Amino acid sequence: MHAPVIAPLLLAVYWTVMLLLSALMAPLALIDGITKAWADASATEAAPAERAGLAIVVTGCDSGFGRSLAVALAERGYTVFAGCLSPESASSLTGIHRLRACKMDVTSDADVDSCVAAVHAWVEEGRGARRLLSVVSNAGRGAGGWVDWLSMGDYESDIAVNFLGVVRVSKSFLPLLRRSAAAAAGSPFAAPPRLLIVSSMSGKLPLANVWGVHVSTALPSFHRTPLTTGGVGVLVRKWTSLGGEARALYGDHCAESCFRIADGMMSDWAWEPERVTEALARAATSRGAPPAELNLLRHLPAAALETVIWRWYASELVPPAGASADGKGRAS
Repeated sequence: MHAPVIAPLLLAVYWTVMLLLSALMAPLALIDGITKAWADASATEAAPAERAGLAIVVTGCDSGFGRSLAVALAERGYTVFAGCLSPESASSLTGIHRLRACKMDVTSDADVDSCVAAVHAWVEEGRGARRLLSVVSNAGRGAGGWVDWLSMGDYESDIAVNFLGVVRVSKSFLPLLRRSAAAAAGSPFAAPPRLLIVSSMSGKLPLANVWGVHVSTALPSFHRTPLTTGGVGVLVRKWTSLGGEARALYGDHCAESCFRIADGMMSDWAWEPERVTEALARAATSRGAPPAELNLLRHLPAAALETVIWRWYASELVPPAGASADGKGRAS
């Protein structure tokens, strides 16, 4: 697919087939839309009497989406833990029924751990009648401006909040979410816990080419390079360095399946790196501007892409020992 001529021909064939099948697909698309619309219309949430026992954590509640969301959820009867960067913002939210403001800088382990401890204590006080429903990672920042206007410190600050902050919050609340999943699994009507990450469509918008400089992103699959050939060893070292609790949560069978899949990705399924090198060379030297993204799979429908990824990479994955067969986690 990286070879000259082949990639554009494959793309042309793909869209030709899609257009030829459009007459057959149109009714299916309509049925799918009606089905989803019906599901949206009939979707229900927890009964008002149950909502007080469901906690929702929202980060970035100083202003904007986060503050409005926290207040709206509290008014609907949920117990909301609103993470605020500044103590003043947290104080301004006090007094709202069922809303518990907490100081939370998502770049701070101590702040995040403190909020996790508060939610954990609240769950324990319920003696089985309370659980964490959602964690909404909404905190974000953006320096804004052209690349020449921004310093490396601006980018590092953005990454610290928008990426590492999301990882820190997700990782810290995951044990409570797993515990909530186990509780929800006991009832067919209980909503499963979830992580929600607020990003921005600006990350998908191509910027104006005002300087005549084109930007293209390459997304190679697995190829035989030093980065991938040593990957299994890295996984093994990470696994062996884990403590007993984490190893028991995942189990040896899960770890071994990860090693097998990684070995397949990085050896049997990996392509020769020259394919990518050739594609990059063409993109770097061709008279015509390269496409904004070098990735054929992005043209597949989401459901088809997920199926390809699952069948290719994860079909032989053994679930963690602490997760049930249907993917709903047990208590941790």
